[in-house]
Amino acid sequence: MKLDELRPDLIILDDVDDRHDSPAITAKKLALITRSILPSGAADCAVLFIQNRIHRNSCIAQVADGRAEALLRREISEEPAVLDLCYERRLTEEGVRYRIVGGVPTWPEGQGLAVCEGQINAWGVWAFLGESQHDDSEGDGLLSLADHIDPFRVALAPRLVRIAIGIDPSGADGANGTEIGIVAVGMDARGHRYLLDDSSLAGSPETWARQAVAAYHRLKADRLVAEKNYGGDMVRAVIHAVPGAPPVQLVSASRGKEIRAEPTVRRYEEYQFHHVGTFPALERELTSWRPGRLSPNRLDALVWADSALTLPPPERPPSMSFWSVG
Repeated sequence: MKLDELRPDLIILDDVDDRHDSPAITAKKLALITRSILPSGAADCAVLFIQNRIHRNSCIAQVADGRAEALLRREISEEPAVLDLCYERRLTEEGVRYRIVGGVPTWPEGQGLAVCEGQINAWGVWAFLGESQHDDSEGDGLLSLADHIDPFRVALAPRLVRIAIGIDPSGADGANGTEIGIVAVGMDARGHRYLLDDSSLAGSPETWARQAVAAYHRLKADRLVAEKNYGGDMVRAVIHAVPGAPPVQLVSASRGKEIRAEPTVRRYEEYQFHHVGTFPALERELTSWRPGRLSPNRLDALVWADSALTLPPPERPPSMSFWSVG
């Protein structure tokens, strides 16, 4: 790093982190940077640290959020490949493909939307989100893909005795970009759960209501539940306005979301929850949520659907049932 009395006036740190670095390896790298490399620079030395954020305890993550207590006069420039990325998983004639349906590329000349879409389909959506979007949330939650989801994933569900559609309206107008959770869960004769569908979307109340009713009929569900905490009358009215809408069970969170989610989490921990196919957006929420954090809308809808499978069936029209879950 230096020759006799000559010291560098520019130090470039590039690709220091590895996804599989252990805490001990990361600590060793930080010690090398802070105790050997940085002190070798000239008094007016500039430091350029080039690194994507690949996990929450990486060197760059600790430098960026101050935990490393080094480079404190830093300027951080963090740009994802696509701003406001929105993508969908579709079944095409060639098989499953991901399509980018929204977002603005930050480097359109070299990594435009078409390139990013190709990378998602080539690398896998999780790898793209980590490598190009600086999304380091994977693996930080109570559940993990490797331990609780992937080993119990199935291609087809067995005969199901009940199917529920859960809706989490979120308290916001989905037309403004807030996703409304719409998730379908089935139960077999053993009581095992099967994640069947994630139809969550951002849209107006009329849009998400039509989406939920369509999922109900497409999957031949026998109950549709929605959280009433954010305007139960509105939720009831907007669903009933959809032609062919089934009776709705309105549920309310009488206790905290963490307590309400406990039975669902326990089913995953006891290997009694199976995903029929892959659900990248919902699975990312599942593996990044921990008690104390805000629970995202897909996850809430999943919990509502799971909980509804043990409720009495809804009364047939025109009545409306109210239940308190949690």
